[in-house]
Amino acid sequence: MAYQKNWPTLLAYALAVIGFFVAAAYAVMYATGYRIDFESWTVQKTGVLAITTKPSGATVILNDSQLARKTPFTLRNALPGPYHIKLTLAGYQPYEKDVEVLSSQATEEHNVDLVLAEIKSTTVAEKLTAVLNIDNDIWAFDWNKQFVKIGDPTSPLGFDKMPTNVKTVLTQATGLYLAKKHPNSNDIALGAMVGSKRWLVIADPFGYRGQLFGAPFNQVSAEKLFWIDADRLMLLIGSSIYTIDLNLNQTNLYAKSVTGATYDNGRAYYVTKNSHGQVTLYSDGNLFDDKSAEVAFDNVPVASSHEIMVTPEETIILLTDNRSSRGLWLIDKDPKAKSPEYQLTKLASGVYNTLYDYLNEQLFFVQDKTVSAYDTTKRTTQKLRQFIDTPTLVGKRNESVFIQSQNKFWIGDPSLSNVYEIVSATNTTLLLGSDSKRVWTLKDGQLLEWVLRNPGQGVFGVLPNWVGRVSG
Repeated sequence: MAYQKNWPTLLAYALAVIGFFVAAAYAVMYATGYRIDFESWTVQKTGVLAITTKPSGATVILNDSQLARKTPFTLRNALPGPYHIKLTLAGYQPYEKDVEVLSSQATEEHNVDLVLAEIKSTTVAEKLTAVLNIDNDIWAFDWNKQFVKIGDPTSPLGFDKMPTNVKTVLTQATGLYLAKKHPNSNDIALGAMVGSKRWLVIADPFGYRGQLFGAPFNQVSAEKLFWIDADRLMLLIGSSIYTIDLNLNQTNLYAKSVTGATYDNGRAYYVTKNSHGQVTLYSDGNLFDDKSAEVAFDNVPVASSHEIMVTPEETIILLTDNRSSRGLWLIDKDPKAKSPEYQLTKLASGVYNTLYDYLNEQLFFVQDKTVSAYDTTKRTTQKLRQFIDTPTLVGKRNESVFIQSQNKFWIGDPSLSNVYEIVSATNTTLLLGSDSKRVWTLKDGQLLEWVLRNPGQGVFGVLPNWVGRVSG
């Protein structure tokens, strides 16, 4: 009997062999970080997408597809390209963001700090004019024109250790216009009103030292008073820089014709204009010796005023104000130059305000109704979000940006992909703490604490030294 081939069996066997080798080849590809993109029918080198949240356990939705796993979440062998992330967790605001996965790289959304769905407030104190922090205690100036320590019970502060003239001013104060504490000591600068008179008081409330200063030092604002160390200060008043040495009880007029100044990274930076109209940026590491300041950069853009910021990498950011326009400039080292040479680059015109993020090394700035960010490392600018009106950048804590817009205060992530309303800004001062878990508002004498995230520290020990940073 002649042998008859079973063609269906042979075909099935051949297909199984081919399938085995195709599956084996695909498994090898997958194990070595390659996948087939079936939309383009090309082989792609994959990347990794990693997501963690605080708290963990958030549901992950990628490109509108809900996944079975929750955070912490890692998607290995992810095809390169755009992904839309949505994170949801009961009791918290949803979080959404567009990210890009790149070949052979890990795209990380680490420690996404979810904001509570219901932001509640608690009354801390009432009948206050201003609030300030000294060490771990909360001080305030109340409607009775007294300095008090907030607690249970709230008690008046005594100034018995202070010199007589300082004690007299503080006990007779009728208002407070400035408060700025040295970050590493108990010394604090207070601007006190006694009737129509203004006094600048530098004091250690836990010691015996206290000094009193009248004109012109009583005209300084908190933004233009800089602590050099616990015993020395720099003040920009009008167009003049003054220095104060508390140990020697000496004051000095350091520079004139100044259009802007700051103290960063252990150095003073200031801009002056000479009689020939040349505008120069100077730098000085010691304002109290006889050495001249160094020229940091010549030919600074002419302006009526210059706001100066200096990054830890000594990139200098200038916001120039010519009344009709405000320009944003960068002075940094030219990466193409063989020797260190500084270059001037204009980033933007019509800038309303700025905020530097030291954590992520980026500069936020507002143009018209849009917030953009300049990455000082990558040297790239990205538009983040457009608001209905011109927003004000209030400040940044951890991975949160605080903004005032539409007469409300908002909290957002650094990309501003997610922005959540906190409270109305009408006649309200927003006070930021040392982290982004809580904020405080002062309105009509009432101090409220708002919990934004899982509770951390309480009110004591978390507030920085401030007297109202932003008022609505």
